[in-house]
Amino acid sequence: MLIRILLLIAFLFQISCAHKNEKNYEDLFRLRILLEIATKPKPNPVATCQSTLITMQTCATTAPEFSSLTLTEASFTATISVNKYFTYADYCNNAIVNDPYRTMSDSLKECYFKCDTSYWQTRKNLNICSTAFQTMFTGNFADSGTNSCKKNCSSSTNNTQ
Repeated sequence: MLIRILLLIAFLFQISCAHKNEKNYEDLFRLRILLEIATKPKPNPVATCQSTLITMQTCATTAPEFSSLTLTEASFTATISVNKYFTYADYCNNAIVNDPYRTMSDSLKECYFKCDTSYWQTRKNLNICSTAFQTMFTGNFADSGTNSCKKNCSSSTNNTQ
């Protein structure tokens, strides 16, 4: 009888320890996820937007309407904003608070800008920046690769930080 009681206590002790280990594993997993989130760089859509504009301007310099000009940040930003903004920062700070970006998380905004950067960089790498800028600019919105990239952004970020 005493042996049965001791075996029962040992069995309950093992179950208790196993449950504690399981709980610790779950707690450690949650902690790991929180640490990953905490150490991941905070999204910076303004900086990414500025990078996109720099890449866009680099491509635009060979477009027919700009090829004879020295395209500066001020002149390029004024051109694409119809003389509303003269710096990348002003343009981007305004862009992220208005449609279509207004309701997006910073992560989603940043991802969208990275897709746009990829469009302009690909054009530059393939040496197809010498077409009319307006054609290239509107082509960004119709480009299947860019649209696919943005769909992936929406599904991967779930519009969350």
